[in-house]
Amino acid sequence: MDIWCPRCGEPWDLDTLHDELEARFAAEDGSPPAWTGPEGRHDQAAYEALFAQVREDFAARGCAAIASYDGRCTLDAVGSPAANRAALLMSLLGDDVDAIAAMTEDLDVLGHARGPDLVDPS
Repeated sequence: MDIWCPRCGEPWDLDTLHDELEARFAAEDGSPPAWTGPEGRHDQAAYEALFAQVREDFAARGCAAIASYDGRCTLDAVGSPAANRAALLMSLLGDDVDAIAAMTEDLDVLGHARGPDLVDPS
């Protein structure tokens, strides 16, 4: 499922945020990643804390938060209806990226993904 950039409306697969977490926090020297707990086990709380940082960065900076991207939002689409919807969903649903992705998909299915804005941005 996709989430949209809150600045330009560019669609991003939700897994991109998990990939970004791994790119940012995986150890380059071969040591265990930052979300590894005692005895080399996966530490879900540590992973979720790091994921929250990535999610908050994406909500604040949009496409620029994705290192594998060129770091620029599509300038002609900044403030587009899709971007406004994405920003609204992120502000309403906060850290529930699964709900954001589901509602984004629902809007897409209903034909509101790129059409006229559903809310008055003023």
